[in-house]
Amino acid sequence: MSNPGGPAAVALLDGRPIAQIGILVEDLDRAIDAHAAVAARDRWHVVEPSGPRRGDHRYRGAPAEFRARLAFSLSSPEVELIQPLSVPSIYGEWITAHGHGIHHLAVIVDSVHEAMESMAGAGFATLQSAVRYGSAGDGGHAYFDTEHALGYVLEAIEHPSSVSQ
Repeated sequence: MSNPGGPAAVALLDGRPIAQIGILVEDLDRAIDAHAAVAARDRWHVVEPSGPRRGDHRYRGAPAEFRARLAFSLSSPEVELIQPLSVPSIYGEWITAHGHGIHHLAVIVDSVHEAMESMAGAGFATLQSAVRYGSAGDGGHAYFDTEHALGYVLEAIEHPSSVSQ
């Protein structure tokens, strides 16, 4: 259950700019073409799922294996296009309830674990997370149940040390 306190109660937003806009799409290739105003086709970093995944992936507290095709714009804020490939996941939940479109906004944090603790303490459950997926066993992201307070899901991203920011 989300904290009913509204945006002011979501301390994770305090002083952090929006770094990413996450959009759920039905077809990644068509979505890249449709978002040409954001970035030309050659200005997207596309990530295709392959091989075993690193790290600890969880969905609603239980181990999970969610897969998606992703495209990241090389713009600021970053636009992330997400084509879900497996269920269960928060992506599938959102599509069932709201359809395709804007799903989340994200902020960059120093520690995704501290963000999860802080958000839990404020009454916002972690819906889905992936941690320790960087080549050095670091990095992570977590999605929080902020729909009732904000109208969208909030994500905290801790970049792995192998990713330049």
